Amino acid sequence: MFKWERQSRKHFAEQKHLKAQAEQDSKIEETLPEPEDGKEAKAYGVSAFQSGNFEIAARYFQKALDFGDIDDVAGLHSNRSAALLRAGLPKEAVEEANLIIQLRPDWSKGFFRRGEAYSALQNFHEALQDFEGARELQGSPSDPVLEGKITSTQEAVQQQSALAKLQEEMRAAELAADDREREPRVKELMQEAQALFAQADLQAAATCLKQALKLEPSYFQAASQLGMLLHHLGREEEALHYFKLSITYEKGFMSGYVMTGGMLETLGRLAEAENIYRKGLRTFFDDSGCWVACAAVLIKQGKLQEGIELLREARQGGPEGKFHKPAADPQLNFLLGYMLHLKGYLSEPTALYLRVCSEGAQLPWMYVLARAQHASRDCAPAEAIVRRMADLRRTDRPHFLRELSILNWTMDLPQWDVLGNKVQAALHRSADPTYRSPR
Repeated sequence: MFKWERQSRKHFAEQKHLKAQAEQDSKIEETLPEPEDGKEAKAYGVSAFQSGNFEIAARYFQKALDFGDIDDVAGLHSNRSAALLRAGLPKEAVEEANLIIQLRPDWSKGFFRRGEAYSALQNFHEALQDFEGARELQGSPSDPVLEGKITSTQEAVQQQSALAKLQEEMRAAELAADDREREPRVKELMQEAQALFAQADLQAAATCLKQALKLEPSYFQAASQLGMLLHHLGREEEALHYFKLSITYEKGFMSGYVMTGGMLETLGRLAEAENIYRKGLRTFFDDSGCWVACAAVLIKQGKLQEGIELLREARQGGPEGKFHKPAADPQLNFLLGYMLHLKGYLSEPTALYLRVCSEGAQLPWMYVLARAQHASRDCAPAEAIVRRMADLRRTDRPHFLRELSILNWTMDLPQWDVLGNKVQAALHRSADPTYRSPR
């Protein structure tokens, strides 16, 4: 049984407990005093927080938000983010902090709250970026609590990097051991293939790789390289055979799943590609590329909602919330935001676009963010982005044109065509009461 399947079974086995806990929470909530307005709900929330009843505090802060009679909405989200984090719900705390940043991007507290939540998720690189962003917004004098967070997070990043380096060294040692055990003739053929490839003699290089594989069929790296060469030569079916061979002999070869799935997509065999990507996800839960590739092929098959649910699962870190990289991946967040945007949503896509842009604005991301903000009638930020794009065009035209070509290429992908057609069809049916209009 795959590890992913074991975790899924454990996840479903816990549902009875979660349901019982929800029923118990509901009974507790029935005994709580009902606030008359937002101010009273906030006061109840503060009292519950100070008493250590963090889940109850989070509920009261949500009630205060629901009343809608308190001006400091960002402050309420900040309180709720803190309560959720202390209640052991760091993913929910991150989402709440995203709302703070969306409402008040110049307020350091939003970045501080998100940094705390990322730290709890062990996403230390993201946490450090947020803490440093909070320090920039605070200016001087510096907050000693914030400085302490930055120092401890820097240490955590170093420890995490050291562990990753150690893992890479161990993997390199394993590969070196494999290479020492390889037959001398196989080594010679691989060297010949590399030399021929450097001379652009792809056909001869492919012949050398085939000879190496005859001597050592389980040499999955050679199978992968041969697949790529054959793909360049336009021999897709043959390339697919060797890509499949690479993951047959090495189940832990992540790139092999991506290349096999990509070749199946090239051949128009989308259902098979989806199956390959899902097999990859059973092993590589923390690899953003696998999640994005699987979601993209779902979209190409018209399975928009299934793709959205898949990316939501990726951002949640799997059944037990153990996997952190996908939630921080800009491409994954951009794709999820775009899919939700095309479904008619605006608030969540805007929050996702804001996050992506805050981590390194590129013109395609800036463009869709401006479109979402304009559709939300939040015109001032949208106009600021347009001015920024105009400045980029004026000051660095070559860079602007490169970014624009990326935007055009991105929006010309098959999945965008599928989704765009769905939106156009929906617009024609706008009188249909079941159609979810943008909001």
